[in-house]
Amino acid sequence: MLGNFFYFAVMKASAYLILATRHQKKSGKFSVKVRVVFQRTPKDYKTGLDLTEDEYKNAMVERPKGIYKVSHQASTSFFPT
Repeated sequence: MLGNFFYFAVMKASAYLILATRHQKKSGKFSVKVRVVFQRTPKDYKTGLDLTEDEYKNAMVERPKGIYKVSHQASTSFFPT
């Protein structure tokens, strides 16, 4: 019984931002989704954001520049301290 408890206690979920390129909208943009993987099962959630492939590539670099840069205030508003 204790072995099963340990197995469930260490399980983690992973989350990724993905560009859903299977369905292009009339505007030429694609939906941005959050993919959550738990127990090897992926599930996609809508974000309401639409980007072109170039916009997505520019926003997903390690240090985004220009309009893709998130201010410190915006990034901390989701995770209050």
